Formats: sequence, C-alpha cells, structure tokens
Amino acid sequence: MRVLTGARILVVDDITVNRDLAEDLLSRAGVAVTLAANGAIALDLLRQSPEGFDGVLMDCQMPEMDGYEATRRLREDPRWRALPVIALTANATGADRVRILATGMNDHIAKPLRADALFETLARWVRPRAADAADGSDAAERADPAREPPADDEEMAAADGPLCAEAPSPVPAIEGLEARTGLATAANNTALYLRLLRVFHHTQKATAAGLDEAADEEDPQPLERLAHALRGASATIGAMTLCEAATALEEACRAGAPATRRRELAATASAALRRLLQALDQTLQALPVPPPPSLLPGVLLPGADLAASPTHQVAHLMADLARWRRQLASHDGVAAETADMLSRTLDRMTSSLDPARASQLREAAQAAARFDFEAALRLLDAAMPPGNDEQAAVRASRPGSTP
Repeated sequence: MRVLTGARILVVDDITVNRDLAEDLLSRAGVAVTLAANGAIALDLLRQSPEGFDGVLMDCQMPEMDGYEATRRLREDPRWRALPVIALTANATGADRVRILATGMNDHIAKPLRADALFETLARWVRPRAADAADGSDAAERADPAREPPADDEEMAAADGPLCAEAPSPVPAIEGLEARTGLATAANNTALYLRLLRVFHHTQKATAAGLDEAADEEDPQPLERLAHALRGASATIGAMTLCEAATALEEACRAGAPATRRRELAATASAALRRLLQALDQTLQALPVPPPPSLLPGVLLPGADLAASPTHQVAHLMADLARWRRQLASHDGVAAETADMLSRTLDRMTSSLDPARASQLREAAQAAARFDFEAALRLLDAAMPPGNDEQAAVRASRPGSTP
C-alpha cells in the first residue's frame, strides 16, 4: 500500500475490537493511526492537531456523539472542510448512503471491516500530505464530498497489492465461531485474530448482565445501544449466531416492539453471549500467552506529540499515563489497547526517559496486554507513583534532560 505509506488516519469507533482491527491493518501498511472512542474525543484530537490528519475513518453510531454529528461539526470548521471522512457502518442501505453523503462524509466502508475494501476506499481519497505537496495536487478538490472519486488506474493498481504477508494458520475450533469468517476479517492473520478474540472475551464480560438489566427498563434505547455494539463486535470475530441474535434484538428495539418481546430477544442474545464467552475462556486459557505488544510503526498514543521537544514529550506522557491508570483501575478493556500504543510511544522516546523507569513501564504494558490489569497497575505505580505530575515528570526523565 505505497499510496498510503506515511498517511495519518484518525480511527473513530466505540467498539474496542473494531479499533484494534483497524489499527493493526493500517499500521502494517505504514499508516500512522490515532484512535478515538466517540465523536467528541475525535473532535478534541482534531482541535489539538488541526493539520495532523490526512483522513478520518468515522463510525456512524456511537454513544456520547455519533459520527453524523461529529462530521457535521468538523465540516463547519474551514480547517476540516477538505478533510476526507469515510463512514464505517453496518447499515449500507440506500437511505443510509444518502444520509452519509448529506452529512458531509466522502464515502463509506461496510462493517465488519474487510482489508481489501478498507484499503481500496482509502486509496481513493487519502494520500499523505507530503505526497500532495510533491505533485502539486489540490487536496481540497480531492476531498470534496460532492466530487466523484478519482479513478487513476496507476494509483489503484498500486493499491491492489497483497494486504497481508501471513498465510492462514489453523485456529482452534470454538463453539459459536465461524473461524474462516473471522480470519477473513483479520486478513488471514491468525495472531491478529486470536488477539481480537482475547479483546472480545475481556470487553464483553459485562455485556450479558447489561442486556438482562436493560431488558427490564421501559426505555428501549439502552438495550438497542447494547445490541448494536454486540452486533458489531460479534460480526468482526465471526460469531455469526450471536450476531444474528443481537441484530434481531436491535431491530426489535428500533421498531418499538413490546417489552415482552424485547426481554425474550435479550435473553436469547444474552444466553448466546454467555455460551461463547465460556467457550472462549476454555480455549484461550489453553493457548500460549501472547507475546508483548508488537511495535508496529506509526501508531500514536493520543496526546503524544513525538515531534515536540523532550520536555513536551514527557509532559504529554504523564497525562497519558494518568489516563491509563484510570483505565486500569476501572478494569476498562481499552486499557489493553492503550498499553499497546504506550509501548510504541516508549520505543520512540528512548532518549528522553530514564531506562529503568522505561523498562518498568514496558513490563506494565506487557501485563495489560495479557489483560492482567491488577499487575499492570502495580507495575505502573512502582514506575510512576501517583502524585505531583511535575515531580513524576522529573523522575521519568533521563538524567541530564530534566524538564
């Protein structure tokens, strides 16, 4: 994917397993990835770095602020009117496509994500800013939502190269999973697929109880949101029976089905999820512990300005570690994802950090990658005791580079 090498993409999706998938696929293509869990966070990241992105992958349905509202707001700002925004949606009907374009998005990619569709669509709209400067292309014209996508044969031929060099490998048979479907989503990368299964297993543990509780509420919206998120996550890993149950529940909530029907469908989805989680628990425990997070190039921890001075890098790192500490303390599944990005940030900040403390932080990241959040929190506290941020920054800095 030479046409995308060096591009900076903001991926906005509320489902951890989907963000993890997009991050891995894009990073392997040499794309710098920043992640956001909803539209509000995405807008904050854009404001922090107005010129920092060459494109946005925007999920349409998210809590707090959905992709439609986030896109409307960013299009109101002249700085981002030409920024390519690609919708990520599980609903690709004609009406949905009309709404996507009317909102100001340039194009859409159907979910569950497929690597070929991802790269083909991005190649239509996104090129690194440096490439545009080199050939004098008009970025504003290229990103205009009303313009037809370019059809440059040479460029599209470059985008048709192999998406993953790893051949498919056997995956343990797991009840409730169509491994071939899940592997196709993971570009036939077994290691990535197994990591997605671990992320799903950890992040969906509370969902079954959440479905039961939401089914007893008069307002169907909380139950619809849970069903939508479960539908997206289960489709990504190839849990198609669960995906069908979640889809039926979501559609019933949206159609205003009676409470008795919602409870019946919620019970079906909850039971399917519990069976899958139990099967995953038995299978994943028998597999070897995954290696430490791979240092794929280009993934940025939100807030880490790696072009800044060492003083500013360390200051940003302190803020990111404070956020990570809160995630670990609350057993938020996204802490494993943050650990992966943190490892990469540490690798780029070698000259600015005390080696002993950097080593402790890497051990904490490795523990979080195994979803051992208690051990990760202990290691983090040992490396960076909670307290005054300025004192922590001094402790973290390499001797001779004190902020």
